[in-house]
Amino acid sequence: MSRLTAIDFRWLATEVAQIINPSEIQSFATIVKAHSKNSRFDKQKFIDACADTLQAKQYDEGLSPELYSEKY
Repeated sequence: MSRLTAIDFRWLATEVAQIINPSEIQSFATIVKAHSKNSRFDKQKFIDACADTLQAKQYDEGLSPELYSEKY
């Protein structure tokens, strides 16, 4: 596998992260790091980007608890 670039990481964090289980973000980031061959890969930054994507998806689907906090 060739060296992954920032564009590849962004695509993985925004598109692919949406289809994985939220509890698997850590292992997903570990797998990406192992296969990226990019010494500048920041695992925590990647995890944060994946988490942001998953939160946005939950918000769009109406699953975010913030949506219901003012109804009670």
